[in-house]
Amino acid sequence: MQYLRILILIFGALYANFVTSQTRIRLVHEVEKGETLNSISQRYNVPVAEVIALNPDVSSKPEKKLKRGYLINIPESKKEQAVPRDTFKLAVVLPFSAEGKEGERSVEYYRGLLMAIDSERQKGRCFSVTAIDEPSVKESMIDAIATLTADVPHAIVGPLYPTHFQALATFANAYRVKTVIPFSSKVKQVETNPYLYLLNTPQDIVQQNSFELFNSRFSGYRCVVVRTIDASESTLVNYWMDCMLRRGYEVQTLAQSFTNDQLAQSLSKERRNVFVVDGSNAQAVISILQRIYEFTQTHPGYKIAVVGHNAWQQFTMEHSELLSQLDTYVLAHDFYNAYSKSVIEFEEQYFSWFKEYPLLLHPRMGELGYDTGRYLLIKQVKPTYLQTNFNFKQVTPTGGYVNTSLMFVHFTPNNKVELIELAQ
Repeated sequence: MQYLRILILIFGALYANFVTSQTRIRLVHEVEKGETLNSISQRYNVPVAEVIALNPDVSSKPEKKLKRGYLINIPESKKEQAVPRDTFKLAVVLPFSAEGKEGERSVEYYRGLLMAIDSERQKGRCFSVTAIDEPSVKESMIDAIATLTADVPHAIVGPLYPTHFQALATFANAYRVKTVIPFSSKVKQVETNPYLYLLNTPQDIVQQNSFELFNSRFSGYRCVVVRTIDASESTLVNYWMDCMLRRGYEVQTLAQSFTNDQLAQSLSKERRNVFVVDGSNAQAVISILQRIYEFTQTHPGYKIAVVGHNAWQQFTMEHSELLSQLDTYVLAHDFYNAYSKSVIEFEEQYFSWFKEYPLLLHPRMGELGYDTGRYLLIKQVKPTYLQTNFNFKQVTPTGGYVNTSLMFVHFTPNNKVELIELAQ
């Protein structure tokens, strides 16, 4: 429960509408010399049992002195806990206390989500957030479902683990609660449950939409597919090749170890050429791109472009000049622009609240959580997002929805970055 406790302590003072279980936090008290749970409870006129319930890692002996400087959650009184009628109730079911990446990413995502809620709270809107620590893969969701049933929310975010999809989907369907599953694209229940929303697009939809985006930009080009040892993107590239051949593209293939002679034979001087690499290993990709660039410098006259994949965003900033020189298009579900004013402001605020910056991941979990909050809370106009656009489409007439947003991040020859979205 350590991560969940950290969140509660941070937001107790900043975010009065935050809820954990069914007890809200009024503020966070910093222990002074000689204080005990008894004295703190008397100071704030709240039952000591309720203070202990909100601070499970503190000794349950009310008379025992506490360490100076320790932070103690102070609950609201029963009168203070009255929830306004127009309060938007959100439940978040994620493994906050899990060890390693799962817990760290869940906490960061949740922090971003709460920051989005806080930005709307400042406009006068009321929110209630129930944070439920998702049990491990092998554990039941019975307690979590009981908490949700006791106070049915307007929306749910989670869970992370596939073994819990069915339990939460059943609850969402029974109570008609919009449920956003943030991290998985493989949720079979979305085909029959109209209350499920997937942030990550299933692979079959990615294939179809990505080729339409590719074809809208590169129709009439000669395509040169570079086969890598990594081949992590081969499924998608093979699908593209099948589509290209059916539509009359000229398609050539090269091995990762291609020579300059082989490269020259694969290219056309009469028409434009587009390279498609079937891997995302950073070292291999950069080596391939550098060799293509060197070839173009010694063999002028070829008109080329390069198409890469979403995973390339892990190294695009470091090698943006090379990508621009090769007129590169990176297929993307999202785009993190570290130089964007809104991103800089978000990360500065994140640091001021949590005394650390978001993890160096792709996608950024804090930004993803913030964007999720924007999507859930802003209904009148299409929100502006930090990183991830949302364009949900229903997968079947009686099923749920998946995010179909897709774009090319284009590194132009004049060293600019433009976003080319799939027409919806």
